[in-house]
Amino acid sequence: MFMVVIKMTNCYRFKTKQNLEVVYVEKKGFIKGYCGIGCRYGGNNIEFIYNNKKYRSSYGIAHFLEHKLFLMPDNSDAFKMFSKMNAIANAYTASDKTIYYFSINDDIYKPLKLLLDMYFTPYFPKEEVEKEKPIICSEIKMYNDTISYRISQECLRLLYPNDDYSYSITANIDDVNNITKEELEFIYNAFYTPDNSILCVVGDYDKDKLFSFIQQVMDSYQCSNNTALKLNTIKSKNVLKPEKLEIKSSQSEAVVLLRIDDITNKDKNSCEVILAIIDALLNVSSNFYKMLEDKKLFDNDFDYQVVTSDSSSYVMIFASSKHPKSLAKAIINKLNDLDVNDIEKRLVDLYLKHLKANQILEEDSIDTLGENVLSLALEDIDYFTSQAELLNLTYDDILKYLPKIRDSLKTFAEIDK
Repeated sequence: MFMVVIKMTNCYRFKTKQNLEVVYVEKKGFIKGYCGIGCRYGGNNIEFIYNNKKYRSSYGIAHFLEHKLFLMPDNSDAFKMFSKMNAIANAYTASDKTIYYFSINDDIYKPLKLLLDMYFTPYFPKEEVEKEKPIICSEIKMYNDTISYRISQECLRLLYPNDDYSYSITANIDDVNNITKEELEFIYNAFYTPDNSILCVVGDYDKDKLFSFIQQVMDSYQCSNNTALKLNTIKSKNVLKPEKLEIKSSQSEAVVLLRIDDITNKDKNSCEVILAIIDALLNVSSNFYKMLEDKKLFDNDFDYQVVTSDSSSYVMIFASSKHPKSLAKAIINKLNDLDVNDIEKRLVDLYLKHLKANQILEEDSIDTLGENVLSLALEDIDYFTSQAELLNLTYDDILKYLPKIRDSLKTFAEIDK
């Protein structure tokens, strides 16, 4: 006898009296649960207006805050406390947001209270701030020893010259050593407010009990909603000229860079659409790929990424090559003249099928689903609306973006052995 279990997904929203938005995604029949809270403040939000005054913060302070928020007012370590509750916790800082989360196969309410306590009861004693600096500096050194990280940072510098957006989220060692307890407190008060935050829960829980519990916990805090206004992180109008980067690598490499300022993350599925175009162009069975292969302009297959923000989008295309300059110029020339004939329908359809398959897999991964729902919510995008639109994307929808690729700002980087 076979039993069929239908896994239903329902999404509910709730706003506490303190104006904290709560998104609960119900997953019937799942044992595992996810909970995350995010702040609309990240590593590149350096300039802002607060109490009618303009401020410019230190680089790296958002990432520093992420580290120190795990310290509780009684000097206990929330990270260790999560572990004792059998919850797997972590956090990360992005360019425009910071997220703290845990997953658990047990009761969610104790770690949920801990997450909220950690987030809404900050504790930054001076001695603990100073103790954290060597730890973060060690992390920076580790990143700086990673070739792929250094290449990405150099490419961002070419794409967004002198913009805060191009600066490393972790900052450099001097930046970190200059951060003070007072600045941490100031930035926390400016951005870590209920109405600048979103709480996301995914799992099989009683909705009314969950929302009542969250409200009860929130009532125990004294919260302000005097949130700072973030200012533009991107002010540059052009990209820098192509450069040969002074980075020792195991192989010569070309990195083609596109900056598209009229596509942002408010265009829900723009990232997937751009990826579909690049994937069709550089697919192993495309005519352009075969032409590059015949000319022996690259050594291994291409790797590429697309990143969208609230102000811009960029594409990085990587390939090892003995002739990086020639390869980069060939790709850029093709992108400048990109037309319908370069993007085969069968390759786009294949990519869209791949996206739809991933969507099904996401529905069965509590962690992935929670992360995506929360991350998009912080960008004011509803995950389920976005996914429904993604399912309906067509070849003709993809082709509408070709002019944006053609008109994008382009440059490239050469990396020699």
